[in-house]
Parts: sequence; structure tokens; C-alpha cells
Amino acid sequence: MAVECPRCASYNAEGALHCDQCGAALRGGGASRRKPGAALIAVSALAAGLALLLVLDRGGGRESPPPGEEGRVALREPRPSPPETPPERPQPSPPPPVEELLLQGTGGSSSRIIAGWLQFEGAQGNVLGRVAVGATRGGWIAVPRREALGATRWVFRPGLGGETEVLDGIWAPGEEVGLWRIDTPDLDRAPPLDAWQESEEITFVSFSGNRTEPLATPSELRQEGLFLTAEIGQDLRAGGVLLTEGTVVGWGLAGERAGERSRLCLWAGGPGPSLGVETTVADFYARTFAGGREARLEEAHHGAEGGAAPAVVLPAYGAALRAEPRLQPEDRRERWEVASAVLPVARAMRELLDGGSTGVILDALGIEEVRTLRDPAVFLLWIDALAEVDGPEAGLAALDRHANELVPVGSPMEEPLLSRILALLREVVRRRIDDGDVGRAWAWIDDGRQRFPDDSDLYLSEVELWLMEGNWSQAEQLLGAVSFPATFSERVARLERWISELKGAEGRIVIRFQPGAGAITTHADVAGVEQRFLVDTGASYTSLPWSTIERLGIRIDERTPRRQLRTASDVIEVPIVVVPSITLGGWTVADVEVTVLDLPGGGGLGLLGLNFLGNFTLEMDRSAGRLTLSPK
Repeated sequence: MAVECPRCASYNAEGALHCDQCGAALRGGGASRRKPGAALIAVSALAAGLALLLVLDRGGGRESPPPGEEGRVALREPRPSPPETPPERPQPSPPPPVEELLLQGTGGSSSRIIAGWLQFEGAQGNVLGRVAVGATRGGWIAVPRREALGATRWVFRPGLGGETEVLDGIWAPGEEVGLWRIDTPDLDRAPPLDAWQESEEITFVSFSGNRTEPLATPSELRQEGLFLTAEIGQDLRAGGVLLTEGTVVGWGLAGERAGERSRLCLWAGGPGPSLGVETTVADFYARTFAGGREARLEEAHHGAEGGAAPAVVLPAYGAALRAEPRLQPEDRRERWEVASAVLPVARAMRELLDGGSTGVILDALGIEEVRTLRDPAVFLLWIDALAEVDGPEAGLAALDRHANELVPVGSPMEEPLLSRILALLREVVRRRIDDGDVGRAWAWIDDGRQRFPDDSDLYLSEVELWLMEGNWSQAEQLLGAVSFPATFSERVARLERWISELKGAEGRIVIRFQPGAGAITTHADVAGVEQRFLVDTGASYTSLPWSTIERLGIRIDERTPRRQLRTASDVIEVPIVVVPSITLGGWTVADVEVTVLDLPGGGGLGLLGLNFLGNFTLEMDRSAGRLTLSPK
């Protein structure tokens, strides 16, 4: 429940100890007395550090107050400084009530620094972060470049309510700190801004008002635009202003990231009244952030977090991953890193796969975007989409090319990867068998059996291929060599019936193929070398590829006879050799003359011609998908 402030009636987060508008103690805050967690402590500290008024003595221009007057400053004791490299970024500490910070100067004069939070909002209206700032006369505030990255709107909220939008200031590309301008009430009573002089002593006053201390001038200062900067060992917590005799001469900035040291930023430009704006917040955004990967990731995150449909979310992330980054790694917030896209991308991909909108995935993400994410789960989801749209062969090809890179050995995703490969191999073999493409089915069986030699599904597919080629003896031998799980009993029974059918046709060779198929392939034994053949009843001669001739140990030289063959586009001259035997379906033909020829696109395929087939009577039943060879 929100807590109402008794002073300004604004509402604050549950558990807040101080009002985030006026700084007053909240009577309702923390009433339950529960022990706060780390997150609640951080939120309370942030809310309590907002909007403080700090009145500093200005009597007599830049003269110091009379001795003893310092004792009237009612400030808390400073906290002990943590190590120079804190484990996490410090948060502003809760301030005392506003009344303790109102200090009267001598002679009735007073001045005040308007302190509060500068909130950074993205193009989608989301809050990117906040930093504590303090304004001088004229409304000048120092803003670290890194904190403002990605923000299209900068809103300053001082004490006692109200807000002001920062529109312009002084900054140039490459500068780490800019001087920006606000316009808020009471600025006329704020101390002026002027350039620091080397001989002047510096006093640091924290934005929260609970710490003031002299600072030694660093021995080494670096010019950064119109500031002189130096890192220091002191922990400045949320930061503060640097004063010299009642005039602001710079700012002390806390480390912007965990482990970073605090910085002094001493103003080296002219006095505040003489300064003019040189740039705008819109120009800063355009020069540092707009159009880059980080901006597109922010846009994609906004859509995903806002409940946009997966078909909208995924293309937005795809566009972000294709865009070039504009920021250096040290400047990126966590949500601007590529890793921040992994979970929403995977979620959108799963929903699209489950919803049957697989094509959206491939339209949104190519392999380069998947490689950019470098996440195994996203890669495997993308493979699922690719296999569904372009077929299992495309999925297997992509796995072979990219799995070693995207699924490291020993990764928890290695087992799902192997499951994907096996499932795709089974599917592609099944498709090739159903299409009657026995030759390509054999190629995939060989691949699959090498990778998964104990897989029952691939094993039975090999038995089926032997039967399609009429070799019931080889099929029976394979089927009887292994015990199969009960889940395969129906498939095993079907293959056993097929074997019995072929046995009944003893004395003949039966080659099965897909009904209506234009090409018929089979396996035969060539003098002890297994060879896959294309059955061609229109070819006069049998041919073998060069690779098989080499395996047979047959030498071909200039004395080897040649024969001219007419192809579809040319007449070629090829060697002629005699092989000792060709055995098909248990029948052997001896001393077969063959031509040596690699068929175009044949992939090691031979041609079984009439000088072999002429030894049989051929019966073709294309509707049944059966070629029967009966010996003459």
C-alpha cells in the first residue's frame, strides 16, 4: 500500500522511510517492523535521497563565514568510507528531515542548492535509471554521459514537489560529463557556477546533506571538454557539489558502475551567466544511441514486456540482432546486451512453433542472428523450424554446419542435440522410403547407422530397404540378429510377412520400388564389392563408376580398350573392362563387360544394362512397384 506524506500529501512506495518529494519522515513507512530485505533497503534509500534543499552561507561574496559559524551546521556524521572498489554501486543514504538542513547565513543572507533526482526515460516511456544532481544559479547540473545513454526524456524532480524536463545544455561527442540546464523555482537563490582556480580550496557537500568535508586538489587532472577531472579514493556515495567560498566550482560524482572510483569534475568554463546552450537532449540521443542495436533491443524488450504477440516480438528482436551496436561494452546496460534477448526470443519461438506459425521464425531469424545469440536452446528451436518448413534434410545440414560452434561439447544441451539429429535422420529415411527414392534412403541409412548403430528404428529401415531390393536373405539375416523392443513388434511382424512373400517367389529376383516411380535402384555384388545400380532396361551396357573400379583394383591405362557412347548432348569415349562377376538376388552372371563412367549427379551410382539384364526375363508391374527377373 502506498504511504501518504504528512507534509506534501504525495504518495510513496510501501515501506519507504522518507518522502521521495519533500524528504519528510513517513509515519506509515516501515510500521510493520519487519526486517527489510536488501531490495527494500535500496528502494528506501533511493526514495529518501530525492529532493533536498541545502542552504549554504553566501555572506560577503566568496568570503568564508566567521569562525565558529560552522558549528551551526546541523549535519549527520559521515558514514565510514568503504573500500576503494565497492562490491556494488553505492546508493544515496536517507536524509534527515528537511528542517535540519536549513542553515541561516550571516547577515540574514542565505543561498540554496536545489538537489534532487534526475530521472532518465527511454523512447517507450520506461525508466532507465536515476542519478542525484544539484543545480546552481541558472539551473546548471553535471550529468555523466553514460547515465544518460538511451534516454529521450530527462526529468528533474527537486524537493517539495514539481518536476522539470531537461531540454538542452553543453556537451560534445567524446565528453564523459556534460553541463545541462534545468528551469525550476528558487534558482535565483542558488549559488552561482564559476570556473575553479588552481589556488582555491575545495569543499565537498553531498546531495543528501549529511556529509561535508574539505577535499585535497588532485595532483593530476585530465581535460575532458570543459571539465578538469580526476579519480579519487574517497567514496562520494551518491555524489555532491564542490564549493569554493560559496560558489559551485564543480561536482563530485559517484562511480557509475560497480567497482568504479569516484570522480571530481571541476568546471573549467566561464561563469554561469555567460554560458549558452550548445546542444539538446534530442541531439544527444541521436548522436549516441538512436538506430543502433541497443536502441532496437530496448524497443523489442518494450514490446515483449508489454505483451505483444510473438509474431510481432520475434521480428523486432531479429531486427535488433541485425543492427550494429553503437555503444562500447562498458557503456551498455544489462538489457542492451545480446544475452538479454535470449529468453524472450526463445519464448516467442516456442509459442510460434506450438501455434503452427513456423514460417514467422525463419522470416525473423536467419542463422547469422542465431549465431549472434550463441544460445544452444535457441539454435535447436531454429533447427525445428527449419526442418518443419524446408524439410529434415535441411535441418540435418544446418546441424552439421553449426552444431560444433553453438552446442559445445559437455553442454547440457548436448543430449537434446543428439535427440534432434536422430529424430531428423529417422524422418528423412522414412520420407525417402515412402517416396521410393531407395538410393538416397541408402545414403541416409549409412549416415544414420554410423552415428546411431544401436537405434532400432534405423535398423529396421535398413531391413526394409533390403526387402525393397528383393534381397530377402540379407533382410532375414539382419532381422534375426537383434531383439527389438515391444514397441516395434507390429513393424517387425510386417517385415517378416514380407520376407515370407519373397521366399515364396524363390527362383526369381524381385526388385521393389515406389509405385509410379521413374527410377528403379538396387544393390548388387560386383566381385565382392557392394555397388548400388540404377536399373536401365534401355541401356545396352552396364557401367561402373571410377571409384568402384579402383576398389576392384582394376588398372586402366592407354592400352585399355575404349568405346564411344552417345549422351544427351555429346559423344564421349569411355574405357571398357571386364569384371569377374555381378551377383543380384542370389543369381550370378560371370565375366560382365562394363564401361567405366561416372553418371552425372550419380553419387557413385552404377548402371545395370541389358548385357546383364538380358540373362533374365523381365516383368514390370509399375502399379504394384515390382520388377521381377526370372533367369532364362
